[in-house]
Amino acid sequence: MNLKIKRILKFLLILIFLVIILFNKPKNEWFYSSYILIYPIWIDLISNITNFLKLNIGDLLYLISLPIFFKHLYKSKTRRDFLSRTVFTSIFIYSFFYLSWGIHYNKKSINEEYAFGDYQINELVETTDYYIRKVNNIHEKLSVSPNQKVILTSSFEEIVFECKKSIKELKTINISTENLKVNKSYFSILISYLGFNGYINPFTLEANINSRLPKISYPSIISHEIAHQIGYASENEANYIGIISNQISKNMEINYSGNLLALQYLLRELYLNNKILYNNKLEKINKGVLKNIDEKAEFSKNYKNKLEPFVKKAYDLYLKKNNQSYGIKSYGLVVNLLIYDYQSKIKLSSSPSI
Repeated sequence: MNLKIKRILKFLLILIFLVIILFNKPKNEWFYSSYILIYPIWIDLISNITNFLKLNIGDLLYLISLPIFFKHLYKSKTRRDFLSRTVFTSIFIYSFFYLSWGIHYNKKSINEEYAFGDYQINELVETTDYYIRKVNNIHEKLSVSPNQKVILTSSFEEIVFECKKSIKELKTINISTENLKVNKSYFSILISYLGFNGYINPFTLEANINSRLPKISYPSIISHEIAHQIGYASENEANYIGIISNQISKNMEINYSGNLLALQYLLRELYLNNKILYNNKLEKINKGVLKNIDEKAEFSKNYKNKLEPFVKKAYDLYLKKNNQSYGIKSYGLVVNLLIYDYQSKIKLSSSPSI
């Protein structure tokens, strides 16, 4: 490559890097608002490319990136050249990460948008009761007996199709979901041991799902990752968008998976607040529903290992660095959103009509 062109490219890269450093701040709504106008065009373009190529491009990119990176460094002729290549490669990856997807970490949170406070214990109990009734009801429609767990009959592709369709029906979504690419991860065994259910590739914008998960988890995890794709970087908000989109699905299997996940989060929160109440609520849940919950717990238990806590700690630091102050605990904050959602519906239904 011509030396002059190289210098121009390096200058542009540094300029982009500085713009991101200076303007990519949580309170800079102008910067994010400008970015969100471009993002739907960007994700549609990238999705067209990855869909055309069929393979899991993001996972393949991860496989070949390290050898390419080390080969690039190996070609260094001097120590100065080695340092220059290292710095500019790092700047390129950092800049591409944020321009492609990472800026979504500065999206205004749903909590800020609706300005609701902490929940009361009675609100947690009411919301948990609501979900117990709801999950039991759907379970009885899908299972031949209250004592048998639900086994999903839909294929992976059918579940993806239904999840995309239900997320698109949410009024807050302004990105087309039809084109979004959702894969089974090539690293499913590895991420099972690392404790992850799925992930979005921020460079190719593909959603990657752990194919070794119990099938009952597929709809809620797929919807969670699609929520990331459409711009919900925060883990609790991706959980929330995934769950409520599952709830409005006309497919009962999708509906059951989302409501089951919501119930799990609420039960865990109740356990942390009041173990007696928690045990009382367990008695009201169909045995088949509890078997589905146990099925998920058994999966996690089977892949438990000594490395997982260190990986989770690293991910916790990554989330905190990216505007999620609760780190990995952010996943559980979906409880606040579920309670707010249910309490809002109660108030709306009880308000007098004009």
